[in-house]
Amino acid sequence: MWDLLANTGFFGFILCAIGTIIFAIKRNRLWKKCLAWVGVSFVLFVIGVLNFPPDPDKVKQELAASQLAFNQGQSALEAKRYEEALAAFQQVVEEDTKNYHAAQSKIKELSHQVVQTKLERAIVLYEQENYKEARSLLEQVVEIDPNIAQAQLYYGLVNLYPFVASMSGYEQVNQAIGSSTILSYGDLVSREESIGKNEALHKQAREYIEVMQDAVDSSKKNVTKATEIDPTYKEALQTTEVLQTLEQLLAKMDQYHKTYIQIADKYQSILTVEKKWKKTWDSGDFEKLDEIDPDIRQEYQELQQDIESMKAEAATFSEEISALQKQGQDKMKELKTLFPKL
Repeated sequence: MWDLLANTGFFGFILCAIGTIIFAIKRNRLWKKCLAWVGVSFVLFVIGVLNFPPDPDKVKQELAASQLAFNQGQSALEAKRYEEALAAFQQVVEEDTKNYHAAQSKIKELSHQVVQTKLERAIVLYEQENYKEARSLLEQVVEIDPNIAQAQLYYGLVNLYPFVASMSGYEQVNQAIGSSTILSYGDLVSREESIGKNEALHKQAREYIEVMQDAVDSSKKNVTKATEIDPTYKEALQTTEVLQTLEQLLAKMDQYHKTYIQIADKYQSILTVEKKWKKTWDSGDFEKLDEIDPDIRQEYQELQQDIESMKAEAATFSEEISALQKQGQDKMKELKTLFPKL
């Protein structure tokens, strides 16, 4: 019946469409009626297709595959291969009325079992400092069930470890900065090179800070979720305090290096002023030199004042960074009593 309806609709659609075009070209009013029948034919075709009976052989194959999946799930469950059993039961189709409801019940039970197994394994891997595999398992756990506070906390902790790696790189750059001095005197080329090198190091430091901030943000997202699930979760609350301190620390570190990049720009401006003065001197135009000298001196003094002001600001940031580092170390000590591998 439905195949007849679909065929009737299809051929009716074609014929009526052709008729509509012909009558429209001849300006015959029948084109409107033909157009209406185009719509009717299309509706009949769609109804027929949607209600077309499934292929009996295909249905048998699907039911056989569903039965096989159910049997495999039962075997895996008896062997305590829970993940394999879960995957098998998930392949049981709804049309398999004999097994579907039983499979759904098993899926519900096994999901919890699989999640717990994965979580326990992830924690072991975390304690073994195998953060990559631990993260992979924790990602699976929170995808299956995002409402497990412990999983969210440990997921946050493994997401924090890029911070540690980047901090190591940052400290190396910071040491290089300590050895890098912007030359205030000497030939212009050497001074310009010293400015460029110093500025590049501070920019590199900010790149490390950006990576660390991303790690903190990622970690905070999961740890916050853990506290939302369980507001009394002590470990998650303490981790939140550590992350907040790290956020403040990174903000100050970024301000510190940003200020020194601005200082480098000021030194570059001083060089520009000196080059202007030197160019005029070398040209032998001493009248012009006398004319521009007061302005150059004033600009030079203003730039020097800006530099001193910025250095004072950077020194303040440095003190705040030291205080936050001390605060962070104290909080990390507290946290290490709960997570020895931190």
